[in-house]
Amino acid sequence: MKSLPDTIVDEILGRPREAVDEVFENERVLWRGPANHVRGIEARGGWLRVTPTRLVFRSHGWNIQNQPLDIVRTDIVSVEPCRLLGVSRCLKVTISGKPAQKFVVWDREGLLSLLRQGRFDDGSPAGIS
Repeated sequence: MKSLPDTIVDEILGRPREAVDEVFENERVLWRGPANHVRGIEARGGWLRVTPTRLVFRSHGWNIQNQPLDIVRTDIVSVEPCRLLGVSRCLKVTISGKPAQKFVVWDREGLLSLLRQGRFDDGSPAGIS
């Protein structure tokens, strides 16, 4: 696994993402990258991961609000690009029965494609718009 500084440099320079070979909380990781999760007025820094069953955000701990966020993929209604304070690398994730969540990520297109066209563990299509 690459070091954090190498990963950040790769993200800033737009270098191609390596295949992710990681297990997180007993699940295979399909996508991983540095991200900011917008919670209230704070854009919490940390890591966003996509597993076959969840979208998972873990704060790096230097934030005021450090609570983890787990979104079950079957609860995701839609994923769409958005802007946040002029930043175009934002994704809005609409969740069934809960407030939408916003994330700022460098690889927005890759994450968007995975969440829209991904498949679940049982092989059924994700069905996210």
